[in-house]
Amino acid sequence: IRAISNAMPNIVPEGIRVHSLEKDLPMRSFSLTMIVPGIVMLSSGLATTFTSLRAVTLSAVKGDTTVLALLEWSYYLSGIVLVVLGILVLIRQKMLKP
Repeated sequence: IRAISNAMPNIVPEGIRVHSLEKDLPMRSFSLTMIVPGIVMLSSGLATTFTSLRAVTLSAVKGDTTVLALLEWSYYLSGIVLVVLGILVLIRQKMLKP
């Protein structure tokens, strides 16, 4: 928003240009919106790898183990990235708090 308001000041209202996202955005709920889906993604990856969900998923991808491995890795990587970003936002909030 800030970049657009600087590039085209006539499009963005003055009130939006003045405010900052850091002050308006509640960091705790913002970080939780990344941490919770990250944990769900990690749980989905673990369930796909170690439970009977693996057989169901394998039949859904018609026995292609490469696709199954890519799906598992996407669960793991997405979950890890979301959890790490959520934790970093929480840490940043704690450091900036007066």
